[in-house]
Amino acid sequence: MRDVLNRREYLKLTTGATGVFALSGCTGNGNGGGNGNGNGNGNGNGNGNGNGQSAVPLPSITNRSGPGSENGIPIAEAEGDLIQYINDEDLLDIDLEYHDRDAAYDPTQILEVYEAFKNEYEPGMILGDGSPSGHTLAETTAADEILQIIPFGTLSPAVGVENSYHATISNDYITQNRAALELIAQEDPGAKVNLIVPPGNPAGVESAPALQYAEELDLERGEVVDHELQAASADSLMERMAANDVDWAVHTTGAPAHTVVLSSRAEVYPELNLVGVGPACTERRAAQSPDLYEGTYWISSMKTFDEVAFGDGPGADVLQTVWERYRDEDLENADPEVAVVDYIRGMAMVDLARRILEITLERDADPESGPDLRESLYMIEDYAGWETMAPRTYTEEDPRGNMAARAYVAGDGEWEFLNEIVLERDDEWLPSEML
Repeated sequence: MRDVLNRREYLKLTTGATGVFALSGCTGNGNGGGNGNGNGNGNGNGNGNGNGQSAVPLPSITNRSGPGSENGIPIAEAEGDLIQYINDEDLLDIDLEYHDRDAAYDPTQILEVYEAFKNEYEPGMILGDGSPSGHTLAETTAADEILQIIPFGTLSPAVGVENSYHATISNDYITQNRAALELIAQEDPGAKVNLIVPPGNPAGVESAPALQYAEELDLERGEVVDHELQAASADSLMERMAANDVDWAVHTTGAPAHTVVLSSRAEVYPELNLVGVGPACTERRAAQSPDLYEGTYWISSMKTFDEVAFGDGPGADVLQTVWERYRDEDLENADPEVAVVDYIRGMAMVDLARRILEITLERDADPESGPDLRESLYMIEDYAGWETMAPRTYTEEDPRGNMAARAYVAGDGEWEFLNEIVLERDDEWLPSEML
């Protein structure tokens, strides 16, 4: 094993009197650092590896605080763990130099962190926190020719930007919401359906067009209703749905807000059937509130943590090694705040970055050039990220890597896999035609 700089050394980003951010760590003659859980080996020499060669920087805009932190923390933990794993296992002919900075799900901070990363490291590729960074940085990353990889689906407007430098692991929210409508049509033909979205949030912007698909499925189309990410109650929302005889609702937002909706449903309108989409549900939430989640549904483009960790795919061996080597935990009793589907999203993000770099090096292209990395992205076919999701094929013409989603139902505090839902590829669903 090479003597590498521990990639889990998190940069400290401080705010001065003028509000300008300053970066530190990982670039000077540092001593290495912790891995996010106190297990750092501190053996780095500050240049990314132990043999005097420069490492390729891979900065990440993370979401460790703010309204989406429950999803963001395990994603960030996965990034640090898996980049360390890639370096230690020599999975690339280069080392990756990881830097992450919390932007708290806030567009202003996302821009500031991005500019700081760009000026400090001149990266060809960055990891993003999800749709907030995908939307906020769409035009900027395209203009700067920096490829951005994000865990949550961002379809609009990021991929609508000409020459977009953008890739996602999860499906876009419109696709996942359409898959939720397919599930409802299977379970309850002719039902009346509403969509619950966070106002002004990228997930809401992306989700709203999906409700049009209800009519194609012979479902009764309801309305799109707003629910704040940090709302303490959804009672008025439930009263409104009860008054309008809504049978089903599809909820697209983070896990804390989804639990709020479930709590109000139990009190006000228990007859309503609910489907959570993407980050709305996690294994942790179902385990913590089994009665609230019982019988509810979930649409995800990723496999759950346990499906990957204890399945027969390559991800099981990777997670076993990572948990023993870096997290000092028994995988079967792993931290429930980290061992969730979001960790799998972060894991897949890092592996996609690895695959892009691998192809770039095979082509003798520049691993720090955004255009070269983007060209490599579009050479990837049937990519499943250690079998964490349905295979994806990336093309410039159609940014939807796949049209497959996984349906789950909650029972006794656990998510049971039901079936995979694969949508037709419709040219009218392309961003240029739809949005």
